[in-house]
Amino acid sequence: MKWEELTTADFPAAVEQAQGVCLLPLGVIEPHGGHLPLVADLSAAQEVAIRAARQEPVIIFPWYYFGQILEAKHKPGTVALGGELILCLLDSVCAEIARNGLKKILIVNGHGGNNDFLGFFLRTALEEQRDFVVYVSNWWEGLDVDGVKRIGHAGEGETSGQLAVNPELVKMDQVPPPEQGQPLDRYAHLPGLATATNWYADYPNQYAGDGSRGTVEQGEEMIEAAVEKVVKQIRAVKQDEAAGQLYEEFFGQSQH
Repeated sequence: MKWEELTTADFPAAVEQAQGVCLLPLGVIEPHGGHLPLVADLSAAQEVAIRAARQEPVIIFPWYYFGQILEAKHKPGTVALGGELILCLLDSVCAEIARNGLKKILIVNGHGGNNDFLGFFLRTALEEQRDFVVYVSNWWEGLDVDGVKRIGHAGEGETSGQLAVNPELVKMDQVPPPEQGQPLDRYAHLPGLATATNWYADYPNQYAGDGSRGTVEQGEEMIEAAVEKVVKQIRAVKQDEAAGQLYEEFFGQSQH
């Protein structure tokens, strides 16, 4: 059930049918080589959520692309909001989701660059007690699919996924040559160290891997494997009581 397609009269029944669970597909607007659409990350997460909801009833929050993508703001079309803003915005959105009766929020993340942001976001829930629980899943993690193992960035995996989800937006005739998808190793003299520009140093064109190897068949296999995984996660979240209880226990001890 898509949140934005429900009527206000139908919403309470939808919340009950969803057992209080909301999926929040999360991506960004960023370049993907020269051949994939800016919305690639979000559209893949959204597709996984939609297909999963057909098997296990949940409410899907509308398109949400306010993730972390500061490392790509040098490229046209990128929407890179500040760190404090995206934290506050996601917290406010989750609070509004919960105010509408959906106390379990499963973020289906579609962008690897959101991982650190989401990890920190989860920890901030320990700053002040909330009346909801947030769970985070990266749709591509743990899948035994060849394309996922070579997902890269706009490489074989992501190109395959977009051929399955947005075939009309993929421009295979504009895939960069394979050599452009190799790391430049401009920080090879700093082994084991991180800076703000590590990703830019290796992949300034937002392209990693070989997109020319992408296929529709591989994309469908990836998406369907992710759907199976997310359906299991939805069912686990619906049955979960421990997360809320431990959250209450934590704050009970932290306040006394």
